Amino acid sequence: MQVHLTLYTSYIAKLGWFLNHLIIINILFISFAYSASNSDTRYYIKISETYNQSDSYLMQKALEAEILVRNADYDSAADIYYDICLKSDDPEIARRATQLAGFAKKYNLMLKTSERWLLLAENKIAVKHVRLSIFLELKKIDLAIEETLSIIKSSKDKDKFALVYDTVKVFEDSVVQQIFDSIYDKYQDEYLASFYYVQVLLDNKEYAKVIEIINGIAKFKEFSKKESRWGIFLADAYFQIGKINLCIETIKDYLEKSPKDLYLNQYYIQILTLQKNYEEAISHYRFMSANKLIDFSNIEVAEKMAILNIQAGKYIDADNFIDSLKERNPNSYNYLNGLKEKKKKNYKAAEKFLKKIEKKNKLYIDSIKKISEIKIQKKDYMGLKRFFKGEYEAIKKNQDLEIRLILLETEIFFNEKKYQYSMKRIDFGLDKYSNNKSFLYTRALVAEQIGRLDILENDLKK
Repeated sequence: MQVHLTLYTSYIAKLGWFLNHLIIINILFISFAYSASNSDTRYYIKISETYNQSDSYLMQKALEAEILVRNADYDSAADIYYDICLKSDDPEIARRATQLAGFAKKYNLMLKTSERWLLLAENKIAVKHVRLSIFLELKKIDLAIEETLSIIKSSKDKDKFALVYDTVKVFEDSVVQQIFDSIYDKYQDEYLASFYYVQVLLDNKEYAKVIEIINGIAKFKEFSKKESRWGIFLADAYFQIGKINLCIETIKDYLEKSPKDLYLNQYYIQILTLQKNYEEAISHYRFMSANKLIDFSNIEVAEKMAILNIQAGKYIDADNFIDSLKERNPNSYNYLNGLKEKKKKNYKAAEKFLKKIEKKNKLYIDSIKKISEIKIQKKDYMGLKRFFKGEYEAIKKNQDLEIRLILLETEIFFNEKKYQYSMKRIDFGLDKYSNNKSFLYTRALVAEQIGRLDILENDLKK
């Protein structure tokens, strides 16, 4: 098990690194003048507008670098631009150098070019945001905190805390909390600092601290219970620590101040549904309808009301909503009828409805899950295998759907502890779609259960 955990952690860490790299380069530079796909000609023209003849060498080197960019040789292009930016006083050159160093994944070089950019740039706050992300990517947390505090101190933007939050939120939750711990220590007397800190604490499951901060938030003149997000944050914290009564009391308290706040009402419905309090959820939906927050003629609302009534055992009321969808959305009509008959334990009728759902419809996979649940309830594993075999035949020309079915079948038999058959199905998938990442990861999980650590290690490495 320890081997598996180590491999899993390594796999996730590498995936996280890859995603952070994409976000740093593509999001931070989204408003930049030059993308990685700039043609050499266009960029040459841009430079030639700025430089005189004495700068012809720099223009020549920039053109050379842009040709390398066009050929995806970011490494060489980044080196050339680093040399150029040290000799040029144009902040655009330094910015391009920083961007290309990022595309080349040369973060230490990116840091160096950003120093030059910071020196030349008029808008230094924007550059500091980029440098903050570079520090975090290099795991230089102390420097990241120092840069963050410098950004906030220098910024006159009322959304300065939001901008920092948007910059850092793509990194690990624990790292984001380190940044905002420091922000809150220094700026806890500012309303928005508390607002974003609470969101960070929720992401890190620091529910007791969330409750403490929100219960003291009334000291700010900006605070109002009409700001429903505070109510949702506080209710969620109570819910997560198991204090359901306080959760519901909080929502009702905030609803008194903002009875027509759509998000707060929807959150209340969500909590009631999670608590299986379907009767109250239905009643509250009717309240929302009476206040024109929702419309029962809306397809999504009708679907939700049908499901709630099915769960509550109110089949006649459920039929009213289901029947309203018969002409407008036949797939939803059949799916909801399938759920209703399944709930009533009329399994044959349920399967009949669920099998009518079109393969291309978004409810198709859900219908497969429900039919599988019926067969598992009856311990009809052979019937379940035959059912999947028939579905493969029906969708054999749709590769995307076949991949999803293979993953679903593997998962279903895995959850039933039929590990050998799960391995057989995922092996089938990899024979047909070699090196599919979802299949490799799934097979690694199955391999652990049957003691095949060699397959586990090999698949995670791939």
